[in-house]
Amino acid sequence: KKYKHYGGRGVKVCDEWLNDFNSFYEWSIKNGYTEGLSLDRLDVNGNYEPNNCRWVTMDKQASNKQNTIWVDYQGSEVCLRDLMVKLDKLSKYESVKNFLFKDGFSIEEALSITDKTDRFIMKMKYLLIENNITNCNINVEQLCTLTGKSIKTLRKRYLNTARFTNMLNIINVEVLND
Repeated sequence: KKYKHYGGRGVKVCDEWLNDFNSFYEWSIKNGYTEGLSLDRLDVNGNYEPNNCRWVTMDKQASNKQNTIWVDYQGSEVCLRDLMVKLDKLSKYESVKNFLFKDGFSIEEALSITDKTDRFIMKMKYLLIENNITNCNINVEQLCTLTGKSIKTLRKRYLNTARFTNMLNIINVEVLND
C-alpha cells in the first residue's frame, strides 16, 4: 500500500540492516532508541541506512516529510506547522499558508494578518508596487484590473462602503470616479 511512497521512489533499506537484524538492533541502541520513538530519515529521499537515520518522536517525524513547508523566520529555517504551534496560531495554519503561496506575502506579513481587511490592504500594497502605481490615483477600471474583480463586484462589495474607503486611505489610494 505504501510502496509508491518508498520503494516506488527508490528508497531502500541498506544491505547491512536488511540481512542482519542484530546490526540494526545494535545501531538502534547506540543511537538513542527508546520505546515510543520512530525511525526517521534525515534526507526524506535517502535510504534507510546508519548515516541517514535517527530515532525521533512522531511529532518530529511529522515535520520531516516531502510536503513539509519550510519558511525563513527571524533568520532561521523552520517548519511552518511547528512555527504555528509555537506561536499558538495553529488554527490559522491554512490561512497563513495561502497568504504565503497564493498571495506571495512574507512569513512576517502572513502572520500579521488578522482579518480580510488586513489581507486586502497587504494585497493592494503589493499590486500597487507591482504595477508601478506611485501617485496612488487610480480609476475604478484600473482597480478592477489590479484586484481581478468586476466593476459590479467592486461597487457592490467595496466602493459604496465606508470600510473600503478606510482601507484605501490606510494605503493612501484615491479611487477616481470613471
